[in-house]
Amino acid sequence: SVPRRPRLHPPPGRSRARSEVLWQGVIRPDEILRGAGSVVLAAVCVLALMAPSGMASQEESETYCASPAEMRMLELINDLRAGRGLDPLQLSRSLGAAAEHKSQEMASQGYLQHESPDGVTPHELLRAHGYEHNTPIGENIAAGQESAEETFAQWRDSPTHREVMLDEDFEAIGIARAYNVESEYDWYWTAEFGGVLAEPARPCDADMAATPAATPAAPGTNLVRLFCEGAQLPDETYDLTCRPQ
Repeated sequence: SVPRRPRLHPPPGRSRARSEVLWQGVIRPDEILRGAGSVVLAAVCVLALMAPSGMASQEESETYCASPAEMRMLELINDLRAGRGLDPLQLSRSLGAAAEHKSQEMASQGYLQHESPDGVTPHELLRAHGYEHNTPIGENIAAGQESAEETFAQWRDSPTHREVMLDEDFEAIGIARAYNVESEYDWYWTAEFGGVLAEPARPCDADMAATPAATPAAPGTNLVRLFCEGAQLPDETYDLTCRPQ
């Protein structure tokens, strides 16, 4: 099938950020946390060492990089931590791949829960992407806001989500944002937290800067670098939003 033409912005009359914003809270393996918007778990999932059906393999985690908006979210979270005297979080490739999977799945399937519609838990999601360390983990999700600043404000103003971002046991993070014009909330964010960095990730800008142009530009041609985000649809086409960098 032919991929859809990239969508440069939401169609006229459709708000970029929904007025109703949803978010959910924290997952930890060693205790039960209760609070507004939090998910309650009683124990660590120690099974399912292999990726659940339909999930990416660990090798595919190596393709993750952080977009400018995702790097901005990292900056905001680390500024919050610095104000409390905490060490900054570092981008993790496996946590980032898991976050990317989660955001794209929520955007394409239209849900906002820590457990996926087919029953995959956060622990299983992380393990499927190669994050198998014996460490506390956390997950913040949100929907409805395009910018890192607005989504960060949601998490910061929620005691449960703020607790995750300020957890001194966390050293690593993966952040991903996805967009689907046909979904209820348009924009979906995920942040995965862990206590072990493992393999660090890089900003997408670094990857693009290290990749030479495939073909030289014709004389008089102005090259424009685009950054595109979106979701793969059930029919294997893509719904993308692109903008100049």
